Amino acid sequence: MASQPKDPNYPNPPKLPRLLIDEEFKIKLIKSEGWEELKMTSLCKILYCLFLRHPEGITLYELGNYQEELMRMYQPLCWEYKNRNQFMQDRITELVCRCSNSVYEKMSRIKALLSKHLPPDLVHWYCIEGERGQAKRIALPRHWVIIKYNF
Repeated sequence: MASQPKDPNYPNPPKLPRLLIDEEFKIKLIKSEGWEELKMTSLCKILYCLFLRHPEGITLYELGNYQEELMRMYQPLCWEYKNRNQFMQDRITELVCRCSNSVYEKMSRIKALLSKHLPPDLVHWYCIEGERGQAKRIALPRHWVIIKYNF
């Protein structure tokens, strides 16, 4: 069986598990047999949610333009750190810096995690993907995403 096209506008995607971001900022796949939590680091989580919030996609070149949005999402996850604001600023700056591999490392970790929880023919719907130099996006139709967390 051939896999479905990666086009997010494709009219009949296969039966996809719903994606839930719950009230506690946990990311879960809701499958017919129950749900599975996608346990990610805080930075992976906020990066993934940033791309979910922007279905039009974001080029990695423009990622620095989303620094404030990333900080707002990161703040509730970093409450236990001393010098929290400086810690958060340093981590977000590294994530969006074009000279750093941080964003590629996070995207790779996310893809590896999704590959453990989904069949190979469905992974591309959930990953942050895009051609080099073009906007990266998550192809999952947004009506399959349930967000209960207040960003």
